[in-house]
Amino acid sequence: MALQPKSRVRVPQTEEEIQAASVGERKRLDGTVQLAPYDPQWPAIYSRAAQRIRDVLGGQVISLEHVGSTSVPGLFAKPIIDMVLTVTDSDDDAPCWDRSSLRRS
Repeated sequence: MALQPKSRVRVPQTEEEIQAASVGERKRLDGTVQLAPYDPQWPAIYSRAAQRIRDVLGGQVISLEHVGSTSVPGLFAKPIIDMVLTVTDSDDDAPCWDRSSLRRS
């Protein structure tokens, strides 16, 4: 099986390119980082949020993964669930959704 060459994606570098590539308001993060002991509820919190995303985006979801420190059992972490979402077409605005609907309930 032949290996396929990786496509080269140009990373935004200028302030204008970074702004254009950003989703939502960029906030300066220069404060103290608070770490918490591993919480066995983090996988369940991810699962609920992932299901809500899949419910909204349906067949557009190619993959959705729990990543970052909260995905590692036993590891201290910032208590924020990080996810990586891949969709069929990120330019398709059809399923507009409100981030507030994904907040932990």
